[in-house]
Amino acid sequence: MLRTEHDPYFRKDSFKKFVLWSAAGHIALFLSFVIKAMILPSEPLQIRSAIRVDLVRLPDKIETPPKPQPKPTKPNAAEKAKTKPETRPKPKAEPTKKEAPKVDLNKKNKDKQNEALNKLKAMQALEKIRKQKEEEKEAAPEYKGNIVHEGNSLTGLDQIEFDKYFSDVEAAVKEHWSLPRWLEDSQLRAQVRVMVDDRGYVIRRDLIASSGNQIFDDLVITTVEQSSPLPPPPARLRNLLSVRGFVINFPE
Repeated sequence: MLRTEHDPYFRKDSFKKFVLWSAAGHIALFLSFVIKAMILPSEPLQIRSAIRVDLVRLPDKIETPPKPQPKPTKPNAAEKAKTKPETRPKPKAEPTKKEAPKVDLNKKNKDKQNEALNKLKAMQALEKIRKQKEEEKEAAPEYKGNIVHEGNSLTGLDQIEFDKYFSDVEAAVKEHWSLPRWLEDSQLRAQVRVMVDDRGYVIRRDLIASSGNQIFDDLVITTVEQSSPLPPPPARLRNLLSVRGFVINFPE
């Protein structure tokens, strides 16, 4: 039976033949290379670099922007209260001890001695004044009822009115009389003649008996001046008291 190229069996036989011929060709080619290498001298094998290196400039480094940092969260009131540092009271500064001032004993003793000496001198002066007053008292003239006796005296109704008026004068003067404490026991005495007008104003005052102590005498005069005006005198005694006046004893 005749097979054509369209017959499948014919195609299969043709493919096998092609494979066989191809394999035989490759074997023959391989054997020819082997025989040539064994029989014919071979040229030295030169190995050349088959690698080519090209230096390429690296691209610039791209800087990455920094990552945005998250904003700090505000602590709430409770956290603030917890994290608030505890305030400790400041230590109290101890007061510095002041040194006591040094006392000069010699000066202190000297001052005490001077003070005692001054007191002694004052006592001696008072004692001297007291003795002088006693001597003056013994030699002092006699007075009758606070009016100087000059050969005649008030009688009858005039005497009664004068006694009443003079009692009012003494009360007015006593309101302004005051002695320092250190003169209270000095036993000093003084007398002043006082003349008044019809309204009771002092128109004249004379120290007729001094105490011997200038301070005491000045107090007597000052007391009389401060007491003016005195009570107005009775009408029937005005002329007499403005000319002759009356005498006031200090102390009364």
